[in-house]
Amino acid sequence: MNIPNKVIQSLMESGWYSSRNIDISSYEEAYKSEGYKISETIIEFLKKFGGVDIIIPAFRRHESTDKVYIDPIRAINGVYRGNVLEYEKKIGKSVVVIGETQNEQLVLIMDENGEVYAAFDDYLAKLGNNIYEALDTFCESKQPIEV
Repeated sequence: MNIPNKVIQSLMESGWYSSRNIDISSYEEAYKSEGYKISETIIEFLKKFGGVDIIIPAFRRHESTDKVYIDPIRAINGVYRGNVLEYEKKIGKSVVVIGETQNEQLVLIMDENGEVYAAFDDYLAKLGNNIYEALDTFCESKQPIEV
């Protein structure tokens, strides 16, 4: 996989490393208590990225920064489960919330295959086919694809 340099730089500056493998039992319990089903793809993603606050350029304001919080518990507490079920219908796949960004205005969602979306109320947009593409969308201020 070809990961853009800006994405690697953002991850490394945030304390992430490629061999990261954390215990995600607290995330699994939170998902279970809210009725989420998590795929093996999401489990592997969380082991590698869970708990990382990724520093990114602020959207269209590169002189400022923002953070992508990969924290399912925080995200679960910040979004109504009914909204997530509506996002599932729009996407056509099982999804879970994985974090937040844009000053906690956008919830980040991952589908069972690892594709990443951003959502807020009725707004839903695809950020990328994986976390690296999603972070590249943020780092390069690309326009996400509205669903």
